[in-house]
Amino acid sequence: MPAQRTLTDAARTKVDGELADRDDPAADSVRTALRRADALKDIRAAADNGTGVVARTYDYFTGTDEALGRLDLGLVHVRDARLRADHQALQVLGSMKELLGQERAIVLGSLHAGAFRGDDYTRFLTARAGRLSAAAGFPEWATGPQQQELKEALATPAAQQLLGYVQEIVAGHGRLPARIPATAWYESATSTINGLRTVQSSLGKDITARAGELESDATRTLVFFGLLALGSIAALAALAIGAARSVSGPLGALTRQARDVAGNRLPAAVARVQTESGAPEPLGPLAVPSTSSSWTTSPPVCAATPRACWCSPVRPARGPGPPRCR
Repeated sequence: MPAQRTLTDAARTKVDGELADRDDPAADSVRTALRRADALKDIRAAADNGTGVVARTYDYFTGTDEALGRLDLGLVHVRDARLRADHQALQVLGSMKELLGQERAIVLGSLHAGAFRGDDYTRFLTARAGRLSAAAGFPEWATGPQQQELKEALATPAAQQLLGYVQEIVAGHGRLPARIPATAWYESATSTINGLRTVQSSLGKDITARAGELESDATRTLVFFGLLALGSIAALAALAIGAARSVSGPLGALTRQARDVAGNRLPAAVARVQTESGAPEPLGPLAVPSTSSSWTTSPPVCAATPRACWCSPVRPARGPGPPRCR
């Protein structure tokens, strides 16, 4: 008993440490269930001073174990089939272990009393039936290696001895066989329960590993869509810049031409009208670039004579040719 108490306290300390930095629904569910364990010190004290009541002690441990076994860890909402199956297998295995613990407690108390009292035999059969039902449903969720682990846990000498004791008790139809020692019953049942706990730990590792794989996949998917979003934003920015240039380029060119007309060409035309006789030739239209930038090839040829061109004419350096706008 002292050794088991030490293990229980160590497990509680470890769980509390895991919950210290957690703030999520699963952690809250565990904290709520662990409040029942706070009454354990009173149960222990009653057992030590001889004032403990068997029914009350049994109900406390059974209720606490069931509460801890029905924790809402959020795994029932996952979409991954393998993770859901592993979770269900873990739940089924937990039920098997809890029901075997109930069988251990009922029979141990009855062995000390020399016979089943009240409805203890019925409670024993109910626990046994539930354990067998859970064992039959385990393969529905477990993988081949997981089923093999359970098979090996139930094939140990201690487990085989326990199952033999169970068969003798069932065959007694309510009467305890005298040949079953209380110590042997407790040790074989405890060893078998520890074996089931080992299988539980292995299932927990499978769940953790699968959850890690899903988390990695989700991270890679998030990074991919993040990069895709950045690429889309960059493409939209490039389109926006190109659209702005396609508008601002021609407008800038027209603005420069208009300033040149207002500041240079128009005064020159007015001066010619005042000094020369005859009507002046009409001014030609403004030249609008066809691209978003200024003229990148040869400048446009003035459609009219040099005097009618809105920009200053420039003769080709060599050879004949019409004047070009500067």
